[in-house]
Amino acid sequence: ILSADISSFGIQYGESFSEKMGWQIELGLTQHGLRVEETSNSGGVKIYSKADARVRYLEIPVCLTYKAPLGKSKIEVMATPGINFGYAVSGRIVAQGSGENETRMVWTKIVDQISLAETTFGNRLDIALLLGAQAAYPIGPGKVFLEARYHLGMLNLERNAEFRFTEGGDKAFNRTMVWRVGYRYEL
Repeated sequence: ILSADISSFGIQYGESFSEKMGWQIELGLTQHGLRVEETSNSGGVKIYSKADARVRYLEIPVCLTYKAPLGKSKIEVMATPGINFGYAVSGRIVAQGSGENETRMVWTKIVDQISLAETTFGNRLDIALLLGAQAAYPIGPGKVFLEARYHLGMLNLERNAEFRFTEGGDKAFNRTMVWRVGYRYEL
């Protein structure tokens, strides 16, 4: 299973309850993705299959924040661990398969596309632990920030699924690394 491109858009609100500690909550739309590739041989035929999934989640991450200024530098570093609640609102799965007979050089390609509306994708709810780190630099009335966030999905997404990515349909979890850039300012 390979990772795929993702995108994330959102708005966040946060407050401090001390000089270094605080919290933040977000509302966002994040696209998670994966690719499963497999090559096998059956009766002298080389079979290659690939499935791509792109699923958009409406997400509500809730994080604690711990700020740590870097000495006299204007750069502020912040740890942002938390929990994320997500619900799959849309997406698609594209599966392709091809086979080649080595003696006859026969090539066949099958393409099938399944939307989330057409199938039971499994568990649309996703709950994840978040581990993040953020660096911010003041520009104008606010701060420009760069954040790295690891999304560790805790719920099996293939429970009750008709379409399965894993061998035997056992388990599949969202595991995502997100790089975010944004601008934050005090209201």
